[in-house]
Amino acid sequence: MTQPNVILPGGDEPPRTGFAAMRHRDFLLLFLGKNCGFMALHGVLVAVAYQVYDITGDVLNLAWIGLATFAPAIGFALFTGYVADRYDRRIVIALCSTLIMIASILFWLISMSGMDQIWPVLMVLLVLGTGRAFYQPASNSFVPNLVPKIELPNAIAWYTSANKICQTVGPALGGLGYGMFGPEAVYIGAAIALGFGTISFLLIQTRNLREAPERPTLHNLLAGLRYVLEKKIVLGAISLDLFVVLLGGVTALFPVYAKDILDVGPEGAGLLRSAFAFGALLTGLALTRVAITRDVGKIL
Repeated sequence: MTQPNVILPGGDEPPRTGFAAMRHRDFLLLFLGKNCGFMALHGVLVAVAYQVYDITGDVLNLAWIGLATFAPAIGFALFTGYVADRYDRRIVIALCSTLIMIASILFWLISMSGMDQIWPVLMVLLVLGTGRAFYQPASNSFVPNLVPKIELPNAIAWYTSANKICQTVGPALGGLGYGMFGPEAVYIGAAIALGFGTISFLLIQTRNLREAPERPTLHNLLAGLRYVLEKKIVLGAISLDLFVVLLGGVTALFPVYAKDILDVGPEGAGLLRSAFAFGALLTGLALTRVAITRDVGKIL
């Protein structure tokens, strides 16, 4: 027996659930492109870290890999939001996906030629990190443009789930592919997946391009920073996340544990990385069942 549609006071319909957002072609293309591209990305990150440590045996190289991966996000922090707001997000996302695809191909070439030095890997990681830095704000802010307002919570839930799916499945596939076929197979497979993701993004028809983009003045670039400083709850949340990320840098040591301590190889390194995202997914599901109404800051 089907339930009748419930109309809230004032004539507003209740938020849509289930697969509501997936009925919209452009959102479905963004969702599929995200899954293709970021599963590949996380697989590549696992393969690069394990291969570098396997060849060099130097733990410090893992620290350099982490720095090269995230440095662009810090260096371009004032520009990524501006680009997402002022230019066609569909094109920005497609270009970022292409940049990460090029990085995967370069990793393949480096591995095929013999990875005897670390600096070419770090240079390519800077390229990959740049694509990732601009991709995140452009794609996240694109979601509200692709679905009606009433279906936005459903779309956000699906898109957030895609992050955890990619972070869980991607490293596991990367480690498995490395163990079975070698790192070159991971890199070239990732490039192909990213190519499909780029095509998916380009097929999106929705545009958000403004007719007269403002010039990138210092005042415009600092607008987001001023907002964060003014909104203490946002500043607190970001600061908390900052410390979590800094203290969570232990994940860089997964290749060491997988190779030298647990002796589980690249497959184990991928599973270790996937376990973090799977744990986060379980925690997120648990928090949907628990309402924190008092002392939220202290609890966090």
